[in-house]
Amino acid sequence: MANDNSPNGLSLEEAERLDSSYVEHFMHQLQQADTINTMNQKTQELWSLVHGLEDYLKKGESSE
Repeated sequence: MANDNSPNGLSLEEAERLDSSYVEHFMHQLQQADTINTMNQKTQELWSLVHGLEDYLKKGESSE
């Protein structure tokens, strides 16, 4: 039941449950952001390897 003394009308238990839910949601978002950053970094590394391979192959073709 809501506590009328609370500025937002929530009981302490309800507020703590909401806080916990927000923290879990925020932590999940941080984990997703970290995963995306890692994927972006790995993608950049892969493209760097691809461009290096292209350059290597072009040099090989021009020396023939």
